Amino acid sequence: MVGAVYGFTSILLKAINDLKPTNYAVAFDRKAPTFRHLMYADYKATRPETPAELAGQFGRVRELVRAFDIPIFEMDGFEADDILGTLKQTGGRAGHGYRHRDRRRRHDAAGDRQDQSVLPKPRGTFGDADLYDAAAVLVKYEIGPEHIADYKALKGDPSDNIPGVKASGKKRP
Repeated sequence: MVGAVYGFTSILLKAINDLKPTNYAVAFDRKAPTFRHLMYADYKATRPETPAELAGQFGRVRELVRAFDIPIFEMDGFEADDILGTLKQTGGRAGHGYRHRDRRRRHDAAGDRQDQSVLPKPRGTFGDADLYDAAAVLVKYEIGPEHIADYKALKGDPSDNIPGVKASGKKRP
């Protein structure tokens, strides 16, 4: 099976062709529990196990990233989104080996809405993922990307099994 490798490659090539970045970095989740698992025992508890045929492709995806000479970042205790957020904030300082000279053109391809621009997980074919910039986040959520973490903290995040604050949410007229 190579479906995940094909999908990842399609999204990577789309990001390269559409965004034309001058610098690249890829972050991966690790199997180890994250600090969120330690804070909240039911974090992601409702997610099914990763199918073996999918998990078996992760090594090939890493090989592909190395073949593109793209730096890989991963760390026990942290999710890939946390690592990308750190790279975004530090701009590669502290010897991370990732540099981005023009912060106005920074694009972080990720599956969440907290970044300046993301390529969300596609609903159709992998090559059909759309660019989600700050304006698109504002249209969809009526808040800027910098407030998505707070929004999810209040509303909850069913995909991660995080309950929201009772009686919070959109007010109805």
